[in-house]
Amino acid sequence: MTSDLWQPFVLPSGLQLPNRFVLAPMTTYSSLPDGNISPDELPYLTRRAQGGFGTVTTAACCVHRSGWAFNGQWACWD
Repeated sequence: MTSDLWQPFVLPSGLQLPNRFVLAPMTTYSSLPDGNISPDELPYLTRRAQGGFGTVTTAACCVHRSGWAFNGQWACWD
């Protein structure tokens, strides 16, 4: 039912989302050379998060230096 899309949804972890709309990830190739998020990326993410979605998925993030897949990918290993 379409009306269910606007109802809260509880994930198996117990986290409750305000609705069932999910904003898919988009790779923006926007990290600094060291993997930190560029200052221009933060306002972009803020605007996306204010769209009324139940959850927002960010771009790919490298969790180990050996897994860096492409230039501009965020890094979050430390």
